[in-house]
This record gives sequence, structure tokens and C-alpha cells, in this order.
Amino acid sequence: MTETAKAVIDRLQGEAGYATGGEVDKLVYSGLDVHTMLNEIEQAIDTDENKVENLQEELESCIQTLIEASVAATITQDIVAGTL
Repeated sequence: MTETAKAVIDRLQGEAGYATGGEVDKLVYSGLDVHTMLNEIEQAIDTDENKVENLQEELESCIQTLIEASVAATITQDIVAGTL
């Protein structure tokens, strides 16, 4: 499972023990490679952005389906009302 950007940052902060506020010297001293950390965070952000885009597309598809269902229901209602 892919970590969210926040999860990556939280994990890396936990590994550093006290990595807050961009304390790069402390991160390097704690044995963490800053470039590796930034790469992991960037990948997680890209994944988060892709998830958001996919959810937006899915939402738009659901809205379109609801519009089509509403139109069909209106037509069906008109037909039933006309035959009664």
C-alpha cells in the first residue's frame, strides 16, 4: 500500500526522532539522507495528487450518471402519468 505524503513525513520524523521545522542538520546527523527523504515525500505527494484526480473523475462520472437517471425517471414519470 502506498503511503500518503503525511504518512511519509510522519514516518521520517519518527526515524529522525526530532525532525521538525526543516532541521536538516539534525536529520543528516541522525543518519537519514535528506535527498532520499525529499524523494519519498515527493513521490507520496504525486500519489496523493493522482488519487485526488481519480476521485474527481469518478465524482464527475457519478454526477453524469445521476443526471441521466433523473432524465430517464422524468420521462418514465411522464409516460406513466399520460397512461393513467
